[in-house]
Amino acid sequence: MPRSHNLLPALLLALALPASAAPNPAAAKPAAVVRGADVDSTCAPCRDFDRFANGPWTSRTTLPAGYSDYGAFDELYDRNEAVLRRILETALAAPRAKADRNTTMLRDYYGACMDSAGAERDGGRPIVGLLADLDGLTSTKDLGRQVAWLHQHGINALFGFGAEQDDRNSEAVIGTMQQGGLGLPERGRVVSDCPSAAITCAPIRPRPPRAPSTSARPRTCCSSRASRPRRPRRMPPP
Repeated sequence: MPRSHNLLPALLLALALPASAAPNPAAAKPAAVVRGADVDSTCAPCRDFDRFANGPWTSRTTLPAGYSDYGAFDELYDRNEAVLRRILETALAAPRAKADRNTTMLRDYYGACMDSAGAERDGGRPIVGLLADLDGLTSTKDLGRQVAWLHQHGINALFGFGAEQDDRNSEAVIGTMQQGGLGLPERGRVVSDCPSAAITCAPIRPRPPRAPSTSARPRTCCSSRASRPRRPRRMPPP
């Protein structure tokens, strides 16, 4: 039967909890929509709106290494990443005896994620129980229960379900369901009926049978054959 092997939901809950520090009234003041330093007042907007709106930012910003393009939202994202990292590293360095519950959860989770040596040492042991559950499936009813457990713990097994904008009504957000991702590109690039295809399905070894059998032999299988091509998955026109 499925068991709880994942503490991630509980740990991520700490990120949603309010900080223990007192609120800063100054921080609650809304920022100006347009900053004067970001507008080139010497350029008429009707003559060159890009220069008028982006000229000062473009002049003082250098394309960082590792970026093929860069914009103000990229800059904002990088700043947020730096703030989050500073929060996590502060929690990681906090004395255990003085840390509150939220700080302890952040420290333990972030510390575990950054412990690459520990991950290499543990190998697959942390998911042994989950793999045992999968190995123990014997019926479609067992499969249904296991898939439900995986979805409850953030693993989109077999299919994905979420909320997206309605393609036919932009004012509505609806529930959507689609086939599970295989980590592969378009199906036609992986599966081909042409014998000379450059990319073909690789032979895999079947799981050892529970009882002696003469049918257990290497076979060619590719799960992407069960994946529907992109075109039939598109919503037909109304």
